[in-house]
Amino acid sequence: MQDIPARGIDEFFPRLEALRGLAALVVVADHAWQSPWNDPSGGTRSFIRSTAEGVYGGWTTLALSIFGNGLAAVNLFFVISGFVLLQSLVRGPASTTTNTVRFVIARLFRIYPAAIATIGIFLLVFYSTDLTISGPAAYAPLG
Repeated sequence: MQDIPARGIDEFFPRLEALRGLAALVVVADHAWQSPWNDPSGGTRSFIRSTAEGVYGGWTTLALSIFGNGLAAVNLFFVISGFVLLQSLVRGPASTTTNTVRFVIARLFRIYPAAIATIGIFLLVFYSTDLTISGPAAYAPLG
């Protein structure tokens, strides 16, 4: 039997990161295909149509229950994220203050550019196509 080398606490786990990424994609897909939007004529549209509210029916029910379980994906994402966060904190400096400052700065430069870009893309789509996720009042500067 082949010996499996022991992993250290500071080692990177690419398969866990890939699984975390897949869980995030499932959550995004779950939101995308369940979310209705308003077209320019005022009608409500969605990716998956159904005669009953919240019921898909047919092969889509099976596919969504297997690949689009957003709630399970959220749980999986947060469990893996907790493990990744622990790894990040263990690898960092021993000083609590230094570790906290490093962590906050790293998260600010990692999260805010993506959030600002996402808001910009939604505003661009809204102003160029008049498609909305909710009423136009929600896109007002203070909405």
